[in-house]
Amino acid sequence: MQNNEIKYKQLRAKYVWFAFEGFSYEQSSKGLEIRFHFNLADQFHFYPKLVFYKKDFKNWPIGKSVLDNLVFHLGMIELISYWKAACSPKLIIKPYRINDKQIAWWKKLYFHGLGEFFYLNGIEVTEDDFIDIHSTSEKRLESFSIPLENKVLVLIGGGKDSVVTLELLKGHYEVSPFILNPRGASLQTIDVAGFHENNVVTVNRFLDKKLLELNDLGFLNGHTPFSAMLAFVSLITATLGGFKHIALSNESSANEPT
Repeated sequence: MQNNEIKYKQLRAKYVWFAFEGFSYEQSSKGLEIRFHFNLADQFHFYPKLVFYKKDFKNWPIGKSVLDNLVFHLGMIELISYWKAACSPKLIIKPYRINDKQIAWWKKLYFHGLGEFFYLNGIEVTEDDFIDIHSTSEKRLESFSIPLENKVLVLIGGGKDSVVTLELLKGHYEVSPFILNPRGASLQTIDVAGFHENNVVTVNRFLDKKLLELNDLGFLNGHTPFSAMLAFVSLITATLGGFKHIALSNESSANEPT
């Protein structure tokens, strides 16, 4: 465990705000490509990207109001990976309006999801004082309904629990494995469970290299709420594919919220 309390305070004093500037997306024959724009006090700009590769999606192409809603919320969780570099005391949300109840919900998610980050960096904070969220837009998101089928999107992590989940469900539902950033272990898992690679739904997440450069320069680094990010990625995937259910295997070693 490091003691980065002084660095934390210095960075917050120098970079007093962080903004979620906006997002863009494109639906094509390849799939859905999403880009975000995050801004650290006009000193550093970040443009991370996610690509949802097209399969035989039920709800493709998908309407603008639906995608705007889903992509905005994905950006709300994606931003925390970049905010944590300087832990700016003020977070500005520009694309859409969120109310006080939503602000409290996001603040709670960020605080608990960053628990390991704060602990390993030796940073003492409370939920009340670690961040102040401001929503500056007057644009409001629209609620939506979309047709879904009684099938299951199963998130694959590469461990034995994922194989068990696939085996338990495939005899009762139409099941599709879902992998974020496919790698050897996760692809081997679906092979062991008897699924072909063509049946797998995949998404690639690309970090902005500027974040890695800041890490090398001594900015703060550490764990972010990956499970929460995975939940919002899988929500978009399930909506595109018309999946009514999303299944994620419990890790016996995970006893803290992430």
